Amino acid sequence: LVTTGGEFCDGYIIGVIGIALALLTPQMQINALWQGLIGSSALIGIFIGSLIFGWVSDRIGRRKIFTLTLWFFVLASILQLFVTNESQLFILRLALGLSIGAEYAVGLPLLAEFLPKKRRGSLLASLNAVWTVGYVAAICVGYILQTIGGEDIWKWILASSAVPAVIVLLFRIGMPESPRWLMKHGRKEEAQEIVAKYVGENVIIEEESIGNSRVSYKELFKKGMLKTTLFGGLFWFCQVLPFFSISTFQPQILQGLNISNEFAGTLFLNLFQ
Repeated sequence: LVTTGGEFCDGYIIGVIGIALALLTPQMQINALWQGLIGSSALIGIFIGSLIFGWVSDRIGRRKIFTLTLWFFVLASILQLFVTNESQLFILRLALGLSIGAEYAVGLPLLAEFLPKKRRGSLLASLNAVWTVGYVAAICVGYILQTIGGEDIWKWILASSAVPAVIVLLFRIGMPESPRWLMKHGRKEEAQEIVAKYVGENVIIEEESIGNSRVSYKELFKKGMLKTTLFGGLFWFCQVLPFFSISTFQPQILQGLNISNEFAGTLFLNLFQ
């Protein structure tokens, strides 16, 4: 629940920029370059954050980052209410992206390390579905708020991501550390206590299944892994490039196609996700 809740927030934060950008562009009179930077700032942050915080969580643990990301979601979301220029908004959206990158790097491993093998595939696959629910929810909320109107309504649309973040944060407080991570760092008694409490009293982690080897990024490009790495990377590149290019600027695209209500059109198209 708390892991998929984080994915919902991730999708919401990324999805909410589409309608907000369409509203803030004429008000702040920002040029095409800044539109592109603001629209992609969270994605830039995700790229950097996922590379950094995966490494960090391997060293300091999953739980700390798992909670900190939600604090950053709440803080950066609220601060969007007070932006006065495009550069401030870009920095805040970049910070949100860094936090989302950390969420991606920590949430999935933490869940995977808790789950037994037979349930791991189906539950991990559900993360993508919940991300989409969050994305579409952001479009719905944005559509509703823009009908209310107001000079700075786009700020409230962006800041609305603090609401689901607060809810998920409350559930995450007190979450246990990954038992597999604890085992890997020699904290066997703590790991077994967590397993007994959350999985079952008679469940034991086999120490041999944990492994202690450290793997570098170079392993992804060595013989035997290179083909898989290229396929996975190319697949996601081909999916992400058109998806975010279109969805981030969907209201403007529909307006360019002479769609009479570009916001309703954006909502309608995103419901098909």
